[in-house]
Amino acid sequence: MNAYNNVEKEIKVPATVKNEFKKLYQNGIYKELHRRKILTDIQLENLLSKNY
Repeated sequence: MNAYNNVEKEIKVPATVKNEFKKLYQNGIYKELHRRKILTDIQLENLLSKNY
């Protein structure tokens, strides 16, 4: 059994960090959909501009 499984301490992540991670994650998904030709250039631009 790994030692790290025994840790019961909770890590608190600030809301600002969570929000920035969420934006980064969403933008990555949008860019991947665009790369796969599922989103057009205009759709990608619109989604990215809404996310900032």
